[in-house]
Amino acid sequence: MTAKESGKLSSSVHEKGPLHRKIVSDTSEGGLEKIIFDDMVDRGWRAGDAKDYGREYCVDLINLRDFLNTTQPKIAEELLLKNQKRCQVPGSENR
Repeated sequence: MTAKESGKLSSSVHEKGPLHRKIVSDTSEGGLEKIIFDDMVDRGWRAGDAKDYGREYCVDLINLRDFLNTTQPKIAEELLLKNQKRCQVPGSENR
């Protein structure tokens, strides 16, 4: 008689029911970065594009422009950003 048949399961016997699934965690550096990134996006953070990053100013100029247009429209207008659809990233073509 097996442990299952006797109704007594030892600690080494595991049943796999329809809801059983193996949970695997990726604890590599890349895996942890993905967990953090996904959590930030889920909480409202907006991911940028590396090609929009201006090394000269150390800032994502596209996101800065959008932020200023949304939160400080008067300043954006003074900086001529109000109606601009593209942003000049130093060292790249107009966007």
